[in-house]
Amino acid sequence: MKGTWCSTCVQALRAIHLEFNSASLDGIRVVGLTADRPEAIKEVKARTGFEGPIVSDTQGDLLAALSFP
Repeated sequence: MKGTWCSTCVQALRAIHLEFNSASLDGIRVVGLTADRPEAIKEVKARTGFEGPIVSDTQGDLLAALSFP
């Protein structure tokens, strides 16, 4: 997720939330990763209903470790 400011990302998060709530996908867990601060994450989770974890990576360290651009 680019950030809570990205409407496309927020729409995708909503779609993922709905898909995983309606499907029987035992053992699969979606984890969001964003450069936003934790305060913004709380707001977007409330807006989208996404219940999974969203990790704040404000410095990009986790993205770099995972070899994402």
